[in-house]
Formats: sequence, structure tokens, C-alpha cells
Amino acid sequence: MNSTLKVCINAIGYVVVFALLQVIMQYPVSAIYAYCMDVPFSLVINWVTIRPIELINEVIIPSTICAHILSIALFLLLKWTPISTHYISKKPYQVLGLIVLFSLFLVLPLAGIYELMGIEMDKNMEMLFNTMMQKPFGIVAVAILAPIVEEIVFRGAILRILLEYFSGSKAWIAITISAVTFGLFHGNLAQAVNASFLGLILGWLYYRTKSIIPSMVLHLVNNISAVVLTLSFSSESDIKVVELFGNNLPLAVGCLTVSALLAFGTFMLIRKKI
Repeated sequence: MNSTLKVCINAIGYVVVFALLQVIMQYPVSAIYAYCMDVPFSLVINWVTIRPIELINEVIIPSTICAHILSIALFLLLKWTPISTHYISKKPYQVLGLIVLFSLFLVLPLAGIYELMGIEMDKNMEMLFNTMMQKPFGIVAVAILAPIVEEIVFRGAILRILLEYFSGSKAWIAITISAVTFGLFHGNLAQAVNASFLGLILGWLYYRTKSIIPSMVLHLVNNISAVVLTLSFSSESDIKVVELFGNNLPLAVGCLTVSALLAFGTFMLIRKKI
């Protein structure tokens, strides 16, 4: 088997395994719920398929958490994502601190770009995500476990193996493929665009550091920020960026510009230090 085919098969295999685990875990959790509530298993599966928000506490969140934990264990135990303390042993606390700031500075510019593009998430999916992020264990799934498992899968496994083939000046091809795959995995155009862009930055961090720790930190801060914003404006799901500043357009533009400049400046500092 030539190296190109092997890399493609392995990368696709990682995505398929991760996706299957997300789906498969719904069945045992649904079976337990059906047994406890003394209702037909087929009925519960039907609810999960067409009305997931009604079983968000009972099935969706538990199955998501179980799938994430199982995925983390599988990828680490099978060494699809190698474990190493090499990067953290260098005590890169200054760089990690800059990454936290960079992620925070990115929140407003990304929200502005997202709004300008006019891409909207499906209302049912948006309601599902918003509801999930208002539940304690939903926050754990979205803000904590999701960034960890996605970095293990998309950077630690998929990008790692792609970089073994697309090395040197071709590294950007591996980073782009992993970023687009990461975006498409989210299953909707709205998240795919944001996730793909974020995936480029996460991939670059992995490429430069050979560690998932920096990308994981950025990803964690990004998701936690999303949860905080959702909880802060849960009663106004369609709120616009300018409305965050009392409909004062000059103030909104000024804050977006300053935030974008701070993000760029912080990124250049990170680039210099790694």
C-alpha cells in the first residue's frame, strides 16, 4: 500500500470512528431510558431523531458525554494520538497565556464576520445547542469535553498523520484538509465556516509546537466564551453585535476594530515566541 493511500485511509478512519461513536452511544443510553420509563425503545429512538430537544437531559447530553469520554480513551489507548509531556515540560506558560488572550480578542471580530456573512444556523439546531448550553452537564459536554476530544481527534490524530505525508512547504495542505474536515464534521454551514477558520489557527498551532496543548487551550477558551455569551443573552438568541453596544454603531465598530488589532498583535507575539 503506497503512503498516500495509507494516510488517506487512516485519516478517514479516524473521522468515521469518531462520528460512529457519537451516533452509537445514543442507543445504549436510549435503551436505559426506555427501560427506566417503561416505554418502547423504538419510541425513544424516534424522539431522539425527530424531537431531540425533548430528551436533551435524558439522552442527548448523557450520550454526548459518554461518546466524548469513550473517544478520548480509545484514541489515547490505541495511540492514534500519542501522549507526550515534552511540550509542557518546557513550561510554556507565557505562550499559553498569550493564546488565552488571543482567543478572547477573537470573539468579537469572529462574531462580526459571522454576522456580515449572513449565514444562519437552522432554528431547531440553534435551539438544541442553546438549550444544551444552559444545562450544567451540557456545559461540561460543550465547553470542556468537546474541545479536548476534538483536539485529540482532529489535531492529535488526523493532522498528525497528514503532516507525516504533507511535510515542509506542503504542511499548509495538511492544515487546510484537517481544518475543512473539522468544519464539515459540525454538520451545518453556519458552524462549518467558523470551525474551518478556527481549525486553520488550531492546525497552525499544532504544526508549530507539535503539541495539542496550545490548540486545546485556544479551543477551550473559544467554547467557554460561546457558552458565557449564550448564558448572558439566552433571552435574545438573535441579538446582533451592534446591539451589544446599545445600538451605537460607531462604538461597535471601534470595539471590533480594537479587538481585531489586539488579536492580530497577540498572534504576532505568539508567532514570535513559538
